[in-house]
Amino acid sequence: MASEAEKTFQRFAVFGESSSSGAEINNKNFSKLCKDCGIMDGKMVTSTDVDIVFSKVKDKNARTITFVQFQEAMRELGQKRFKGKNPDETLENIYKLMVGKDPATPGVTKATTVGGVSRLTDTSKYTGSHKERFDESGKGKGMAGREEMTENSGYVSGYKGAGTYDKKMDRVAQQQQRKDPVKRDLALYSDYSPKRHGPSQSKILPPGAAPAAGPVGAEVPVSAKPKHMTSAQWFEIQHVQPSPQACKGAMGNINKHTQHCKALNTFLHESFSSVAATCQNPTIACKNGQKNCHQSKGPVSLTNCKLTSGKYPNCNYKETAQQASYIIACNPPQKGDTEKVHLVPVHLDKVV
Repeated sequence: MASEAEKTFQRFAVFGESSSSGAEINNKNFSKLCKDCGIMDGKMVTSTDVDIVFSKVKDKNARTITFVQFQEAMRELGQKRFKGKNPDETLENIYKLMVGKDPATPGVTKATTVGGVSRLTDTSKYTGSHKERFDESGKGKGMAGREEMTENSGYVSGYKGAGTYDKKMDRVAQQQQRKDPVKRDLALYSDYSPKRHGPSQSKILPPGAAPAAGPVGAEVPVSAKPKHMTSAQWFEIQHVQPSPQACKGAMGNINKHTQHCKALNTFLHESFSSVAATCQNPTIACKNGQKNCHQSKGPVSLTNCKLTSGKYPNCNYKETAQQASYIIACNPPQKGDTEKVHLVPVHLDKVV
């Protein structure tokens, strides 16, 4: 239900905002969402309530809010809209109001779908070259949908096709990573990727070298997460270890799920509830720019495990103890999470 609500959030976020990516929504479109979805009913929830809660959850001097901040706002409005129910129930009821909703445009008549018209106008059913002329929303791509465009610009007059070099290097890196699992994981835990960090921060590690920035606790790619686990449960297996254990055994518990030797990992020697409490600390920006990260109140004991040799299941690790603060990303719990809190840890962003 939350994922459908987020799609609605994104549709309203970009409404009338050509420069918006859909990750954040401004006050005008936030109010429109509340009105069009029936959250603002004029009795229990008024336009004044909507404006007040928007100002309350947004960052200081910010003009937009993220989906995480939007959820905080919906919990507060939900208490007014659905009195007598707990915060989780009110949020689910808000989500139900949002499912499948699109921004309404006053004075515009919707296209008819009578008879065979829908078959002719539904772009999602187009095939072949016609399919390439429209994006997922059904909007035409113009010339880009008819011809394969190449940007004839570059750093110097004789260079054509700006931006193609990074794409080529990405393909080379992916081929190398498929051949060597250790290098693949080192790339995941370094700041190599130009797509994530831009050319100025890209660094290709020499064979056997560890990232210069030190141990990083980023979780294994989503594709490696066991399907039967929630993100919080996978986080707990990877990073929560109340009592220190030898890396070889501790990492074996992670590697059995992914079927390969994870190159780098950080264990926090705290209980899961203590780590989850960090989600209640002030919100800060994550490395990827998302604003759902939180920093621990102080240094904690942790262990860094670095792969030195071996092939799954015989993985050998070097371990180093450390006292440091950490930053985690938190999201609302998923179905299956047992913690009765509004936010749970899903990603170890970095150690500081």
